[in-house]
Amino acid sequence: MSEYIVIFSPELSIQPDEFATFWNSQPQLQQQAVVQVQNSQAIATYDMPSWVVGALLFIGGMTADIAKDVITDVLKEYIQSSGQRQPEFSVIEKIEDGKTLIIVLPKEEN
Repeated sequence: MSEYIVIFSPELSIQPDEFATFWNSQPQLQQQAVVQVQNSQAIATYDMPSWVVGALLFIGGMTADIAKDVITDVLKEYIQSSGQRQPEFSVIEKIEDGKTLIIVLPKEEN
């Protein structure tokens, strides 16, 4: 079983608990992974910026090569369904201590 930790930048105003509920309420997504909200102490061992206040832990059978794409697509669906105006975001994948960290940040303007 694989674990993926998704960390949201607070600049995106994405609430981890609301996104977890959105994910877990959809049977086709829940078959791939169940999402649990983690607090900042649970992810404090990772080299992350001090702004990290919460994260999501995806536990399930997603493979590393699809996890980032699936999570990105579902994030877009979540933002659209919530009616929130969000800046465009980028997703960075980082492997640390055998876990895949998926970090969601506002897209930098050039």
